[in-house]
Amino acid sequence: MSVLRNLQFQLLSGFIAVAALLIALLFYNNNYAMNAVRSQVANANQTSIMTYVSEMDKELEEINNYLYGLVMQDNDVFTFWAQRDQDDSYFAKQRLKEKLTIQLEMRRRVGGFFIYSKQRDDLLCYARQSQLVFESEIRKELQKPNPDTSLWYPMAIDGDSYFIRIVKFNNNVYVGAAIKAKQLAGSMPLWDPALKEGINLVDDQWNMVITTGFPASSLQAIQQKAATLDSFQTVDDKMARYSFMVIGKTPRLARFSVIYTIQEKSLLAGLLKYKQWIYAIEGMVLSLFILYLLFLRKLMLKPIQRLTRGMLKIKKGNWEYRLPETSLSKEFELLNSTFNEMAAEITRLKEDVFVKQLQAQKARLDLLQSQINPHFL
Repeated sequence: MSVLRNLQFQLLSGFIAVAALLIALLFYNNNYAMNAVRSQVANANQTSIMTYVSEMDKELEEINNYLYGLVMQDNDVFTFWAQRDQDDSYFAKQRLKEKLTIQLEMRRRVGGFFIYSKQRDDLLCYARQSQLVFESEIRKELQKPNPDTSLWYPMAIDGDSYFIRIVKFNNNVYVGAAIKAKQLAGSMPLWDPALKEGINLVDDQWNMVITTGFPASSLQAIQQKAATLDSFQTVDDKMARYSFMVIGKTPRLARFSVIYTIQEKSLLAGLLKYKQWIYAIEGMVLSLFILYLLFLRKLMLKPIQRLTRGMLKIKKGNWEYRLPETSLSKEFELLNSTFNEMAAEITRLKEDVFVKQLQAQKARLDLLQSQINPHFL
């Protein structure tokens, strides 16, 4: 309790409380501004991502509808599957080839169409480029025991990434289409290594579909942090030593995700300068605090300590103790001078009392002596 009532403790505590409140307000203001910027950027980019993904879904759905129409309504597919008559089968293949070629010309982003009879291992395949390699890879995929016929999924063909969609006609015939991943990405701003900002496509195993130079450590950091990518999150890549914000969206009809990342340093460039100003202000406050303590100690605390020490010494009987009468403050100079005068006056009064006590004692002795002497004469 004695420490709490100490004037020095109270003055320092008050100043520290005010300085801490000021710094806390500066930090709160900075964090609020950063969160506001993050929120605005998140809303803007989330809208863009949803637009891109919606366009993807629309295009994939159109191709899905064509494939379903092909297996359900086109008699040539049935003829190709049944192959009851060799001539009919030949002409059906020619008509299918012509139809798929027309569709390939109409749908500029589609990389190829294919129709496959598993029973006869017969494949009709039409691709924009690398026909032989495309046909070989598609055949390997369709020869699997249970080809994936649920959604569009990524697949590598001749060093390029494609998205494949397979529709089952029956247990024997499959029709499908392939789109180059870069073609499907279209006008999306892919990730730029220089800006450390842009879009990446990743499959459901968190593998890059399109090579953009996005660091593997950053992708791993996203995988560890993001249980869901539907809202913006801040991710720290400790290996690459930078932080970024990420948001993602998964198309309804595909087994991959579109993720957008932006480096936090570029996002908050203006606010980071403001943050540096806050650190500078904190340094200035700390420096002023130290200077204030030194000034307060010399101007007020040391004179008060000397005065307190002088009062204790007077209390203990050291009447010769005096305070220096020079001070930076006129008030303390007057206080010290008054203290010295008071101490001198008390000393003088004590001396006068002592002299009077001696004189009184001497008078009593003289009286006693005069009373005793007659008895001996």
